[in-house]
Amino acid sequence: MLDSGNYFIFVLGTDGDVQVFGSDVGEDSLIWLQAFLPRLLASRTTAEQYRRAVAAFSRNPQPPGQVLHWICGDDAKYLDLCGDRVELRPRRAAARGR
Repeated sequence: MLDSGNYFIFVLGTDGDVQVFGSDVGEDSLIWLQAFLPRLLASRTTAEQYRRAVAAFSRNPQPPGQVLHWICGDDAKYLDLCGDRVELRPRRAAARGR
């Protein structure tokens, strides 16, 4: 994602709605991730330390809001829709009752 500058993220709601975010939102959208990448790569955080940090943040997110759960973000095979498809309902169609 950082090498190419391209990304595409789906946010699936529990009600079946989906929101899509892509790299076309602006050139500076990855600037902070790029700036802190060396620090992130040098981290020696254990899986347990990471789990506890996520749990603490989830109890009091800053900025306040809903915490999204990251799934299958590091394995491109999850993007193959040949076998396990999910039918998505665009938000606008859902609002019209379709």
